[in-house]
Amino acid sequence: MRDDVDSFTAVDVETTGLDARLHRVVEIALVRFEAGREAGVWSSLVNPGCPIPPEATAVHGIGDRDVAGAPTFLELAPQVGTLLGGFPPLAYNAPFDYGFLAAEMARAGRPVPPLAAWLDPLPLVRARLSYGRATLETGCREFGVPLPRAHRAADDARAAGLLWLRLSRER
Repeated sequence: MRDDVDSFTAVDVETTGLDARLHRVVEIALVRFEAGREAGVWSSLVNPGCPIPPEATAVHGIGDRDVAGAPTFLELAPQVGTLLGGFPPLAYNAPFDYGFLAAEMARAGRPVPPLAAWLDPLPLVRARLSYGRATLETGCREFGVPLPRAHRAADDARAAGLLWLRLSRER
């Protein structure tokens, strides 16, 4: 894993469930970091075109009424593709966010960087924690990274980027 990268686009999605083949994105955020500093934030609620299960709403707080007037992922895909360009993508537990992003972008006929190109702070957190699950919340708490609203895409993406910067600089 490349752990010396300080320019990247942190990505987070909130979803209707856990399986990218069956469930859909309801919120997406991309937070650009350049030379170790936050350089821009873009986020949007996403109308998934299906009801949001109550158990998903219980996690992220996003319900059907919140996304009723939101754009579909198909409408957002061109902008997402543009924002992903230029820097490697980063996500906490990258296979999860990659899976959903790849599925949504494929439905829109657009490419996404391969998973091997993604940065992921999760292995850095796991290597330093000697207990329990290495969730984003746990990593942020243990390593002093602010996470104002867990399970909201912009806050999670920002926290993942800051956690990467904190832990990759300690090596």
